[in-house]
Amino acid sequence: YAFGEGEDYFIDICDLPVNSILADNEAVCIGSNVNVSAINIAGASYIWSNGDQTANTTINAPGMYYVDITKATCAVKDSILVVYKDPISISLSQGPVFEGVFNAGTPANPDEICAESNLSYQFNPPFGLNNADFGNTWFAIVESFTNNQGNAPASVINFMAPGTSDGMIAFSANSADAGSVLTYNIKIRNLITGCDSVITRSFRVNENAVLDLGQDEAICNGESFVIDPGNITGTILWSDGSNNPTLNVTNAGTYFATLTSPSGCIASDTFVLTVNALPVVNLGADQAICVGSSTTIDAGNFVSYDWNDGSTDRIIDVDQAGNYSVTVTDLNGCENTDDINISFLAQPNSNFTINVPSTATIQLVPAATSGVSYFWNFDNGFLSTQQSPVFTYNSNNAYDIVLIVTDSLTGCSDTTAQVFNLTNVSKDQIANKFGLKVYPNPFQSSA
Repeated sequence: YAFGEGEDYFIDICDLPVNSILADNEAVCIGSNVNVSAINIAGASYIWSNGDQTANTTINAPGMYYVDITKATCAVKDSILVVYKDPISISLSQGPVFEGVFNAGTPANPDEICAESNLSYQFNPPFGLNNADFGNTWFAIVESFTNNQGNAPASVINFMAPGTSDGMIAFSANSADAGSVLTYNIKIRNLITGCDSVITRSFRVNENAVLDLGQDEAICNGESFVIDPGNITGTILWSDGSNNPTLNVTNAGTYFATLTSPSGCIASDTFVLTVNALPVVNLGADQAICVGSSTTIDAGNFVSYDWNDGSTDRIIDVDQAGNYSVTVTDLNGCENTDDINISFLAQPNSNFTINVPSTATIQLVPAATSGVSYFWNFDNGFLSTQQSPVFTYNSNNAYDIVLIVTDSLTGCSDTTAQVFNLTNVSKDQIANKFGLKVYPNPFQSSA
């Protein structure tokens, strides 16, 4: 058909713009949202590929997004590409001081640290960034530090900026946080892209191991002492390599023990044992004494004395044969014992016989005839050291004749006394015996 002839045609002219999204492709930081708007056309309908049906939509994930705009019989489609900017992915490793256990660092598997201990974490920047770039291409701050109740912990966190301390986070665990899991968030910002990333790390503060070996002790030589730390939880290791709950010691020295708790916390303590020498008590050599004599035993200068005869004096006098022992105690409370044997020497025989060869005359005959000395007392002022003296009395009387016999080797003596009764001596016998002549004769009834 020629134009204008035949059927009529109606053509709608659409005024919808082809580029209807009011933004170019977007690069956003991970975790950020992008608000995208299409041209607001009166009477038009919108359907976004994410399901939104308004001129505006919020995009929270990277990808290609489309919008279909329809007005009457007109329709147009436009798109936008949303991509993520590269963040800074910094990891943490154990720092130079890490008095704990390095685990996954998650709340479910936190690092472990003991109360009153210290740990540090080292920044590990990605390739292309280093600690020297801190403040120029990237930056880090401690965003939060809380316990598992969401409260501020008593433990102290110390952020040390890279460049001055090689980028570390250091912690001093306070015992008030024992039993809690502490979590810190470090915000890392890429100063080139403006994007942030967060490092989260958790660690548990465990109760400290407690080990107390007690006060240093002193014992006496020959004794032993048991070092007992009491009721402990964990594994103990003594300085001699043993791991028994207690340690029996006898030698002087310093003893060391380390206790490791079930959570890995370590405590240590030392114990000093002094061994005092025993007191030196010497009662001397055994003694032999004469029967009837005594001897003195001196135990020396100490604090206390305990003799086997019940005495508590330093010095005792003994006159009986037997064994004498004493236990002495010195200023250190140490005891020692010594004993001495006391025996009797053989006693000389002092028996004697009185022979009367004639009236008023006696001869004394001792039983001991050798190895002794003699001392006679005739009880009338006359003495003799002869072995067997002969003596004549000059008057009737009862005479106590005494013989003291002394052993020449031991010096021991014995004494025997006998009574000699002289009653039958006449005046004439006495006169004749001694050659006496008295005038007038006093032995007659008249002179």
